[in-house]
Amino acid sequence: MTMLDFERSDQGFTDHSRLVARLDAIRRHVREADAAGVLAPGARAELRPRFVELWGRCQALGQFNLGRALALDRGEQISHWGSYLKLLWSELLQDVTAFGLDVVGAGCAGHRDWAHDYLAARAATIYSGTSEIQRNVIGERILGLPR
Repeated sequence: MTMLDFERSDQGFTDHSRLVARLDAIRRHVREADAAGVLAPGARAELRPRFVELWGRCQALGQFNLGRALALDRGEQISHWGSYLKLLWSELLQDVTAFGLDVVGAGCAGHRDWAHDYLAARAATIYSGTSEIQRNVIGERILGLPR
């Protein structure tokens, strides 16, 4: 279990900056499409709430990462917080790649292959324990709920 805790926490620690970069790529794409006049009227305003929600979740993940890193520096164990971190990260990854695919489109020339990223993100909620397993670990070992 200790090894899994470290494996799960590592994913959230190391991939936070990639999520920020993906959101930035989406933002740049929207700005470029708007400047080129290919964005539908009002589309930017429709995309804004979803972008803001994802950006906020990404920043929350970063703050959680920092808090756990400082706790480790103080000598605390990662414990089962790795499951919480893995759950936050993997579901955020899926949501960011789905948003990217919605905005940029599959196979759009000159941009990431968002369709590939979207499909690859599906595996993130399976490897190192499914999201359902993570929720069980959080409930039983962090919150102390019965099995």
